[in-house]
Amino acid sequence: MIAHVQFASLLAFVAAACCGCGSGSVVSGTGFACACIGLCCCCAYSAKIRVFAAAIARAEGYGVTGAIPTVNNNPGDLMMVGDAGRDAHGYAVYSTPNAGWNALYHQVSLYVAGASASGINLNSTILDLARKYTGTQQAVWAQNVADYLGGSVNDKLSIWLS
Repeated sequence: MIAHVQFASLLAFVAAACCGCGSGSVVSGTGFACACIGLCCCCAYSAKIRVFAAAIARAEGYGVTGAIPTVNNNPGDLMMVGDAGRDAHGYAVYSTPNAGWNALYHQVSLYVAGASASGINLNSTILDLARKYTGTQQAVWAQNVADYLGGSVNDKLSIWLS
């Protein structure tokens, strides 16, 4: 796993890691398999959105064996109906990791567009996002996201997404 590195390095890494395959190739050096089926999700969104989404996934515990986001193929731990329904706690369940990543990328793109139902936009801070995104341990969640990006919980999203 990649953590605590500068954002520019993460952008370069994500750009290089994008397989562009649409066929399920292993993404070299990432420890992750590309879950592409049809459309390569990593090519449909900007590197900045993908890195920010990865920071959220890390804060949510995605990739940890047995963790709800991992089991549900839901890296953002989104509470909605996924393409495979939702679990007993209201978290989206996706049929593939690719579907879950696409849902998270879409959510982050709503922040960029200022179209999120939560009111989060580019002028919001990482801590503001935490207050809307998670119901527990908001300061810890915000710090995990900021640490992954190499920034501060008081950074505006515009720093990372513009």
